[in-house]
Amino acid sequence: MLQTTNGREANPSFEGGLRDGDRLLTNAETARIIGVHPKSLVRGRVYGGPLSKLPHVSIGRNVRYRLSDVERFIAANTAHTVHERHAA
Repeated sequence: MLQTTNGREANPSFEGGLRDGDRLLTNAETARIIGVHPKSLVRGRVYGGPLSKLPHVSIGRNVRYRLSDVERFIAANTAHTVHERHAA
Protein backbone atom coordinates (compact mmCIF):
# COMPACT_ATOMS: atom_id res chain seq x y z
CA MET A 1 0.00 0.00 0.00
CA LEU A 2 1.12 3.54 -0.74
CA GLN A 3 1.03 6.31 1.81
CA THR A 4 -0.64 9.56 0.87
CA THR A 5 0.70 12.92 2.04
CA ASN A 6 -1.78 12.95 4.93
CA GLY A 7 -0.55 9.57 6.18
CA ARG A 8 -3.52 7.49 5.04
CA GLU A 9 -3.04 4.43 2.90
CA ALA A 10 -3.85 4.79 -0.77
CA ASN A 11 -4.96 1.86 -2.87
CA PRO A 12 -4.08 2.10 -6.58
CA SER A 13 -7.26 1.69 -8.61
CA PHE A 14 -5.65 -0.24 -11.42
CA GLU A 15 -4.60 -3.87 -11.56
CA GLY A 16 -1.05 -4.54 -10.42
CA GLY A 17 -0.60 -1.26 -8.55
CA LEU A 18 2.47 0.94 -8.74
CA ARG A 19 6.05 -0.23 -8.57
CA ASP A 20 8.13 1.57 -5.94
CA GLY A 21 9.97 3.62 -8.58
CA ASP A 22 6.69 4.75 -10.09
CA ARG A 23 5.36 6.14 -6.82
CA LEU A 24 4.10 9.67 -7.41
CA LEU A 25 5.51 12.36 -5.14
CA THR A 26 3.98 15.73 -4.36
CA ASN A 27 5.79 18.99 -5.06
CA ALA A 28 6.68 19.30 -1.35
CA GLU A 29 7.98 15.71 -1.10
CA THR A 30 10.10 16.15 -4.23
CA ALA A 31 11.50 19.47 -3.02
CA ARG A 32 12.44 17.90 0.33
CA ILE A 33 14.23 15.00 -1.41
CA ILE A 34 16.32 17.18 -3.73
CA GLY A 35 16.87 19.92 -1.15
CA VAL A 36 15.18 22.92 -2.73
CA HIS A 37 12.25 25.14 -1.81
CA PRO A 38 8.93 23.88 -3.27
CA LYS A 39 8.50 27.15 -5.18
CA SER A 40 11.80 26.43 -6.96
CA LEU A 41 10.18 23.42 -8.63
CA VAL A 42 7.24 25.58 -9.74
CA ARG A 43 9.60 28.23 -11.13
CA GLY A 44 11.59 25.52 -12.93
CA ARG A 45 8.45 24.23 -14.65
CA VAL A 46 7.23 27.71 -15.58
CA TYR A 47 10.41 29.62 -16.41
CA GLY A 48 12.93 26.90 -17.24
CA GLY A 49 16.37 26.36 -15.78
CA PRO A 50 18.04 23.26 -14.38
CA LEU A 51 14.92 22.06 -12.54
CA SER A 52 12.90 22.13 -15.77
CA LYS A 53 14.75 18.94 -16.77
CA LEU A 54 12.99 17.04 -13.98
CA PRO A 55 10.06 15.21 -15.66
CA HIS A 56 6.66 15.65 -14.06
CA VAL A 57 3.14 14.29 -14.42
CA SER A 58 0.16 16.64 -14.62
CA ILE A 59 -3.10 15.24 -13.34
CA GLY A 60 -5.65 18.01 -13.74
CA ARG A 61 -4.21 20.94 -11.79
CA ASN A 62 -2.02 18.64 -9.71
CA VAL A 63 1.64 18.05 -10.50
CA ARG A 64 3.42 14.92 -9.34
CA TYR A 65 6.92 13.53 -9.81
CA ARG A 66 7.79 9.85 -10.22
CA LEU A 67 10.27 8.68 -7.60
CA SER A 68 12.33 6.95 -10.31
CA ASP A 69 12.58 10.23 -12.28
CA VAL A 70 13.70 12.11 -9.15
CA GLU A 71 16.36 9.47 -8.47
CA ARG A 72 17.60 9.68 -12.10
CA PHE A 73 17.65 13.50 -11.90
CA ILE A 74 19.78 13.36 -8.75
CA ALA A 75 22.18 10.83 -10.31
CA ALA A 76 22.51 12.89 -13.50
CA ASN A 77 23.22 16.06 -11.54
CA THR A 78 25.67 14.62 -9.03
CA ALA A 79 29.00 16.43 -9.26
CA HIS A 80 32.22 14.48 -8.87
CA THR A 81 35.58 15.84 -7.81
CA VAL A 82 38.51 15.68 -10.18
CA HIS A 83 39.98 12.89 -8.03
CA GLU A 84 36.79 10.82 -8.31
CA ARG A 85 36.68 11.26 -12.11
CA HIS A 86 40.25 10.05 -12.55
CA ALA A 87 39.78 7.09 -10.21
CA ALA A 88 36.87 5.72 -12.27
